[in-house]
Amino acid sequence: VESTSVTGKWIFDDHGHEYSYRQPSRGNKFVVMKLTVTTKGSSDPKLPQFAIYAQEGDTLTRITDGAYQFVRWSDYGSYLGNYADYKNDFDHTAKIPFSYGIEIDESELKKPLFLLASRDGCYSRSTERFSHPPVSYSGWKCKDLGATLKLSDFDTGKFVVVKTLGKGS
Repeated sequence: VESTSVTGKWIFDDHGHEYSYRQPSRGNKFVVMKLTVTTKGSSDPKLPQFAIYAQEGDTLTRITDGAYQFVRWSDYGSYLGNYADYKNDFDHTAKIPFSYGIEIDESELKKPLFLLASRDGCYSRSTERFSHPPVSYSGWKCKDLGATLKLSDFDTGKFVVVKTLGKGS
């Protein structure tokens, strides 16, 4: 993870002169991470899951999680899927920059929060020919970062605290 910010606009899918963005719902903000995923050998790695948790005693309760988007595309044609973008394909490169956005209620940011990651990957690559962009990563199979975690769950080494957020961070 190269940077983390709390913002009113999540920008991604830059393809030259244009980009895509999302604005949060009223009363919400985005927690946006810029990260580079690096793989050795695998051409189809599973990407880690991220989620935001609040602490209550020795229990962490998941507030929300997010989604991956590509930072950039070579040009508009590759974004549309007219041809491959080898810079966004682990078959052709070992490193790909991503943006990960999590929408969160601003009131939640007034208390101490933890941005957690699973060490095991669970986000999978999929291709939908008529989607724009045609390549995406989805985490519908992710189960590691459950609704609650105990502090003792960190003894397994499956989770890592990426950043503290909110009040006191």
